[in-house]
Amino acid sequence: MDPPPEGAFDSLLPGGTEEEALPGLLAPMHAVLTTHSAEGLALAPRLKRLGVVTAAGLHMMEPAALGTPHAVLAEAAALDLVVCHSRRLARWCAAAGVPEARVLAVENAPGHDADAGRIAAALAARRARPEGPLRALVLGRLDRQKAPERIAALAAATAGRVTWRIVGRAELDAAPDLALPVEPPVGDAASLDALFAWADVLVLASRYEGVPLSVLEGQRMGCVPVAPRVGALDEAVADGEDGVLVPDGEDAQVVARLAEALLALAADPPRLARLAEAAAARGAARSWAPAAEALSAALVQLRHSW
Repeated sequence: MDPPPEGAFDSLLPGGTEEEALPGLLAPMHAVLTTHSAEGLALAPRLKRLGVVTAAGLHMMEPAALGTPHAVLAEAAALDLVVCHSRRLARWCAAAGVPEARVLAVENAPGHDADAGRIAAALAARRARPEGPLRALVLGRLDRQKAPERIAALAAATAGRVTWRIVGRAELDAAPDLALPVEPPVGDAASLDALFAWADVLVLASRYEGVPLSVLEGQRMGCVPVAPRVGALDEAVADGEDGVLVPDGEDAQVVARLAEALLALAADPPRLARLAEAAAARGAARSWAPAAEALSAALVQLRHSW
């Protein structure tokens, strides 16, 4: 498939058997929701003509005139519903011309089920943890979005006061030399929970975000998120209550603000403990059940309106 031209673009299917196989596969469905799939969006007009309820899911706004939100706009007339994982993105879709009645905000929730025993053990261990260097975790891709060069500078600025663990790998572009060991990514729930239980804080230095699952998963283990105020992070983190959000800006500014926030937490264990308890309470309240119920109800209503 050739790369799209600059600017908003229409979705195009690649040539070959997929172009005819996909409609046959999807035509018997009552509803089809495509998530960040150019091929799925390209099928929306055909599926709609066949009486299939069509929906698209969005979780993030890329900082360019390309990307899935713009592709969704190109197919908006063929979509019965646009499902957004943040209120901020839902407002953007409505402002960009998608009728508000066809935009549904569905709150993100953790990507794996909670294990009550692991959570209880993590919180108990956190309360009994002796004072020492602040434990900071960086988790995820090491690419331009996640700004690993900011992490390298941040680790240097907090040396001796913060113990760092970086878990992930470069995927979209080469990661800079972090001057720190990088652990391979993990995917199973127990390993993820163990990382969150080890860490005092989950550090994001991202240039842009949606509502990261890692923040939600970390919160319920009492791991305090510390990040710049980008994307819809403020829908998952209340600054000063269950996490710390610093103003966004140029790289040097963000690094300085994050370093200041981390050093302040390292110097104030009672405040860190309060944030951890509040983060755990907020994380415990997050669930896919209400989100799934809202989406299911919307799809059923659309199906019955045909």
